Amino acid sequence: MKMFDTQLWGRVKTQIRDIKTGKIVSQSRWQKNLVMDAGLNALAQNSPAASLATLFAGCKVGDGTAPNKFASGAITFTQSGTTITASGTFFDVTMTGGLFKWGTGSGGVETYITFVDATHATADAAATVTTPSVATVWQVQQTTMSNFLYSFAAYDSSTGSNSTTYSGNTVTMKRTFVFASQATTYNVNEIGYYSSGSGSNVYGRIVLSASDTVAPSQYYVVIAQITYAVSPGSPAAVADVGTGFNTSGQAMWQSWHSSTVDSSGNATTAYTMDGRTNDDSFGVFIGTFPALNSSPATSSVSYASSDQFQLGTIPTPSHAGKPVGVCSSTLNFSISTSGQTCKGFILGLKSGSSTYASFLLELTTPVTLPTGSFSGTATFEWSFSRTLTN
Repeated sequence: MKMFDTQLWGRVKTQIRDIKTGKIVSQSRWQKNLVMDAGLNALAQNSPAASLATLFAGCKVGDGTAPNKFASGAITFTQSGTTITASGTFFDVTMTGGLFKWGTGSGGVETYITFVDATHATADAAATVTTPSVATVWQVQQTTMSNFLYSFAAYDSSTGSNSTTYSGNTVTMKRTFVFASQATTYNVNEIGYYSSGSGSNVYGRIVLSASDTVAPSQYYVVIAQITYAVSPGSPAAVADVGTGFNTSGQAMWQSWHSSTVDSSGNATTAYTMDGRTNDDSFGVFIGTFPALNSSPATSSVSYASSDQFQLGTIPTPSHAGKPVGVCSSTLNFSISTSGQTCKGFILGLKSGSSTYASFLLELTTPVTLPTGSFSGTATFEWSFSRTLTN
């Protein structure tokens, strides 16, 4: 069964501060980041970024200017089979592995491309597009800064600098990164984030609209936000995906399944489970099925073990062989039952005599369990995605 989908997006704001007074000399507007394929895959494979909070535990700056995207402008494209043809010179070798997005707005079809020549690229999916259209190539294949300079020195410890806030099905995490002053003046053209501050690897990157120039009498500050939304954010109907077992019903996140950023800037485990680790318990609910929350609770929701059968612990999910940002896990189970009524399923963290639920699925039609052995297989899929807007 497909449990949930997570969309994430980020933005940064920069400050240049006086080293003696801490006064803000200049401050930029908020600027959006591009989440790389490496970031989505790190979440899906649960390493090295084990959670959304640790995805941006480190911040880096550089003076490189390699663009995050190439908009076509007046150039248009058509496609026949896997060949995309440009009306003028557009493609170059750096676009190999980039994401070609048709049209304008967020709804255009996306396809990965391989450079052929200045007017041709090969798409990873065949299509027929005869009406010329504009497009943008997003450089989601990047894994490093364009020209890395420095990693952050510390988190800002002032009140409100690091936080986690909730609104319905959306969580916003903020960190404020402080960079040490340097002996010589330097320019910042790019900002990246990663699970640590070492090296030039990044999961997301921002190319600034204008350079920030930092003098030796100043120091640099980056305020970064990562926002993500889980789905469903309110009780939602789900279709049957079972074999020999009708799984249609109402599904809901009962409480948050995440890490948070605390006031010190560190990532701390909160509420139920952190990431997609193997402490995720899956069970059959046989007691009175609880009311589904209208939005995810910001504190743990616990249910007694007497109301459920634990089918087992979900094995650590695998990203191998999956699309970008996707991982899955399969649980094989066999328990002894005596004709109880299965009213739904519970996903959560098993602790003593109860389960701290993250996710509930209430069946439309309860199922009578057999008397004797009850065996089966449950497959779970996690999908982390982003929205690109041309």
